[in-house]
This record gives sequence, C-alpha cells and structure tokens, in this order.
Amino acid sequence: MRLRVFNFSDVYGGQEVYLCTLLNWLQARNEIQHLTFVGGPASLMSALSAVRLSDSTLQREAAREVWLLNGNRALYRQAWRRRGPEVRVYVQHSSIDDRQAGFVKSLIRRLLLRVLLRRVEVVIRVSRACLPDSYAPGKTHTIPNGVDLARFPCRKAWRLGDDGGPLKLLMVGALTVNKNQRLAVRLLASWPSATLTLVGDGPERLSLLAEADRLGVAQRIHWLGMQGDPAPFYREADVCLLLSRFEAAPFVLLEAMASGTPVVATSVGGVPEVLEDGVNGRLLPEATVPALQAVLEGLLRDPSALKRLGLAARQTIELRYTVKHMCEGFVEAVGAASS
Repeated sequence: MRLRVFNFSDVYGGQEVYLCTLLNWLQARNEIQHLTFVGGPASLMSALSAVRLSDSTLQREAAREVWLLNGNRALYRQAWRRRGPEVRVYVQHSSIDDRQAGFVKSLIRRLLLRVLLRRVEVVIRVSRACLPDSYAPGKTHTIPNGVDLARFPCRKAWRLGDDGGPLKLLMVGALTVNKNQRLAVRLLASWPSATLTLVGDGPERLSLLAEADRLGVAQRIHWLGMQGDPAPFYREADVCLLLSRFEAAPFVLLEAMASGTPVVATSVGGVPEVLEDGVNGRLLPEATVPALQAVLEGLLRDPSALKRLGLAARQTIELRYTVKHMCEGFVEAVGAASS
C-alpha cells in the first residue's frame, strides 16, 4: 500500500491512537510500501518514526496511492484538492451531534461534510452514531475502534460488593469540560469513602483543583497527569467512569472493558453500541450526582456484580473490538475501492 496520511491536530488524542495502531498493524504485515505523513502533532511524528517500510516495493509499485484523511481537519484541508488517481479514505472519529464548539460551527460542519464527502471514495465511521448513512450513501463503512488484548490483559480479581473499604474510581482522558470530571469530583462530596484517580491533563485542571478544595475532597483525588501506559490503572480501579457529554467511540471505554474493569458511562454517541446496560457495564439514566451514586451503590449491593460485568465486558471486546477487527476492516474497505 502506497499511503499518504493527513492528520492535523494540536494534541495527541483518540484519532492519533487510531492512526498509530493502524500503521503499526499494517507495518507488521508488510502492507505499507511507501508512507508520507503530513500534519501533526509533533508527538505523533515521533510515534510514526518507528514505522518501517516493507522491502517488497517492487511487488506492488503499480498500486494506487491511498490518501488517509484522518479526522475532520484533514478532510477540510485536503478533500477540496483536484482529484487524481489516488483513493481517498476519510475516517470520522467524532459524532456529528457533538456541539462542543457551539451550534453555528456544528451547522457549518454538517454542510461541509455533505459537500466534501462527495470527493472521497471511502468513508469510515468508528461508530454508527458518528455519521448518518445519508451523508455518503453507498460508501460508508462502520468499522469500530479496536484495542490490543495483550496490552490490556484482563484483571484477575474484583471487589466483592461493599467490603467496607474505599470505592476506587478511575477516569482516564483529557481534563476538559466535555469529559466532565467535575461530576466525579462532586460525587466524592456525598460519598466520603470513595477515592478518585484522574489520569490525564488539560485546561480544566486548575478549575477542578479549586472545586475539589472547595468541597473538601482534594485529599481523596489522585492527580496522575499524562501516563504513557494507562493499563495498570484500569486493573487497580474498582470502577472506571466515562461521564462525557459528547463521544463517538472512546478508546477509554474499550481499554477499560478489555481490562475487565466495569464501566459506568453516560449514554452518549457510540457508547451504547458497545456497552449494554446491566450486561457488560452500566449506563447512567442522567448525568447527575444522585444518578451516579445510585448506580454505584446498586453495584456494591450485589457481591458478584463487578466481576460479572467485568468478565462480560472483556468478552465483548474479544468478540468485536480488537485491533485485528479494526485493521482488517480498514484493509477490506480500501481494497474494495482500489480494485
């Protein structure tokens, strides 16, 4: 595969995890004969430097070049260019209903998508919630994100109900308004025995620190910042919280589930496509402290709940959300358009 990758971002997030995972998988199978990267962030450039190219260039030198437009910014900057012999593949990582930037920008984004998706051959959405079929009829593929099972092994032990010890809660991700760590901080004020570990950093850190001090819960919050390997923290927590206002297909959800750690999440974006309430996790009826506390207390009343949900979560990932599922889906979609 002759691959030209476009990724324009200021930070290393979910779509960058997707890209590195995909390229490393393709590299391991000698699928990449030539790779060009345009964009950022700098941390992604460093990660991609490990991708080695295949020596079998002569076998496929006539293959059409593939343009991978990874994310919205890449689509906006590249899809308008004059079309050539390349196969253009756009990967949609965010939900079209995401209004973090406001109503007007959301409306403009919808209009741009309708126009620019006519200029690509393959549209990959990481969840059905990302994009309606009507935006790119006949060329839209739903290929969920996937995680490395070896990197996120299933835990061996779970908390057995209310054992009297502190309930260890975990949140992994950027400290932003959207990720809604504030809800978990406020929960601590009404649950004196709970602790919270925050893995990640971001613009809300100082505001969250102030809120924790105001509520008198700062001593029960572990601020770990960015971590290169979040896997151990999933296995150490009793419950992983995903309290976002908007999501598409968060890797945090898949990583926690692969680790066998029960997830309590808001029912947004593509989350309900993966997490089935009461089967392999719990979905909140509303994003409030009373609702969150009621769900957690319900889990602790059942001695087997956390283990049962954790094992079911791991099985869900094994069946549908591995790196192999994700990458083979990508290759199949691109191959069909290239032939």
